[in-house]
Amino acid sequence: MIAALEREVTMRFIPTAALALLVAAPAGAADEATVRIASGVPGGTYRDIYAKNLEAELPGTRVKQLETTGSGENFELLVARKADLAFVQADVFAARTSEEPYLLQGLTVLGTLSNECIYVARRKDGAIKSMGDLGKPVDGEPANVSIGPDESGMSGSWDYLVTLEPSLAEATLNDDAGDVALGKLGSGELDAVAWVTDPSNLEHDLLRRVREDRALELMPVDDPQFASVLPDGTQVYRLETVETNPRRLAPGKLATVCTSALLVAQRDADSAVVKKVQNLLRDERDKIVKRR
Repeated sequence: MIAALEREVTMRFIPTAALALLVAAPAGAADEATVRIASGVPGGTYRDIYAKNLEAELPGTRVKQLETTGSGENFELLVARKADLAFVQADVFAARTSEEPYLLQGLTVLGTLSNECIYVARRKDGAIKSMGDLGKPVDGEPANVSIGPDESGMSGSWDYLVTLEPSLAEATLNDDAGDVALGKLGSGELDAVAWVTDPSNLEHDLLRRVREDRALELMPVDDPQFASVLPDGTQVYRLETVETNPRRLAPGKLATVCTSALLVAQRDADSAVVKKVQNLLRDERDKIVKRR
């Protein structure tokens, strides 16, 4: 998928190097570049693993970490020139650049990081048994689903899922997140809680809390229509089976859909930093994506 996105970017513009972003600094630090990285929420994969590891691989660079709600906000910070590098889900990137193709002129995809998969938690004794049920009334009311804050990764994914399964537009969306959202799910105020993360992060806060709560479980997201292909041949989602338990205990498998996590640069990002990151993604990707 990333190859198709990179071809589209390459056809639309030719990336150009820019001067390093400089900040007032003591003597001897004038040549030190500053890079702003739009990451994600504390406890999430982007902020706690990718951003942390990337900063460690950029010695001699002043790194400013921007905590955000996720992919959607990261993308907007890039196009607003308020960030130099950002982690963005491929479905969010595809949806936003399809809506406004001119945005590609200011961005370049440096490469992929890992899979990003959709997780949906439900109550074991609740009415929701499948993704299709989220588009139907529950006790006469629209299903109530938490997808996190506006511009979070799941918010962007939900927008794209609705284009594939229009009935999902009937659900009432809630922006609660974390413990608050899972608490409301357990009490019956919510019918489902959804998020997106790297499936190798088996200690993700929400995933771990669902494992620990005997009243909750993860719901398969395996509807065939979600594995659709765009007109240009880009497959945004792939059907996958992922591990959910670090001890590999049953039930420890989940059928869901996954996209890719991209690292995207603003066109004015420091050229030396961009080259360093591109080399890391090509030759030593594990240095960024593996928990240390």
